[in-house]
Amino acid sequence: HLVLGPAMAFFLAIVGMNALGEGLRRLLERATISTAFLLKKRTILAVALFLLLSRLALQLTGPDHSFARVAAAFDADNVAAHISAIDAAAGTMQDVRGIDFPVGGAAAYIQAELAAQEVLRGWKPDDNINQTYFYTEPGADGPAVKAVMGFLSGYDTSLATELIVLLAPYGEQPSRDPSGVALMLETARLWRENNVDPRRSLLLVAWNGDLDEAQEFLSDPQLFTFLPAPTRAVPRPAMLVRLDSLASGSDPLLLHEASDDTLRRLFATAARDADTQTAPGAFFPAPAMSDLPAIALRWTNADEGNAGAGSRLAN
Repeated sequence: HLVLGPAMAFFLAIVGMNALGEGLRRLLERATISTAFLLKKRTILAVALFLLLSRLALQLTGPDHSFARVAAAFDADNVAAHISAIDAAAGTMQDVRGIDFPVGGAAAYIQAELAAQEVLRGWKPDDNINQTYFYTEPGADGPAVKAVMGFLSGYDTSLATELIVLLAPYGEQPSRDPSGVALMLETARLWRENNVDPRRSLLLVAWNGDLDEAQEFLSDPQLFTFLPAPTRAVPRPAMLVRLDSLASGSDPLLLHEASDDTLRRLFATAARDADTQTAPGAFFPAPAMSDLPAIALRWTNADEGNAGAGSRLAN
């Protein structure tokens, strides 16, 4: 019975179009129709008005309008609050429910915010370990959180295996600019509150340390084997977007010159639509994950250290 509805819809649509065509054919055969009315001013104005209204309808119902509405809801104060909270929590240790070892305060805050925005746990090394937000490495005093990872599953089953990786650094000492992570958390809020369902899957990675290590870690294909994807197929990275120092600096927005050409053009176009200047840059490390298309963003003269809230957030 599941196929009955769609089959009937197709049948009625085809019969209806055939009936309409037959009716028009008979009408044209019986009546003498002059085409002179097409040149009348009223007809031309009516056609022009119809085309204008059609274009307006497309603008108001298309993806550009939807994304513009989501972008307008961006709250720089939220990003500044995330930066301050991550800085305040850095250097502390906290107990996290379901984790049997103390977790760095910054990692605990990021995990709590991802969970609040209904982002799924993004790390599961094998079948014997439950899904978690924390990727850990051995430390002197026990496991140490190296990354906080969240996962958003794509709704389009034909594209859900294409994984977009958002990568941003943070530190458990208040000396590294966490603005990329703060922007990632605000983006997760925007998606949830505006019911934005990505067609492709997304992996959000807040990395504690050097991003060269992160890119090497993410190059391991086994990493994605146990992600909670909607299909049996294993998601594979299709794009890497690296968010560096975004809370300080000045125009223009730098797009790393080693970035993928297509991604640079796409981001430059989006920035131009937002009245933001862009330029190629050579800050390090370069975005690279084997042959994966990648791009890195940073403001000109961005402070490598903790930039605080910064004036760039309002832009």
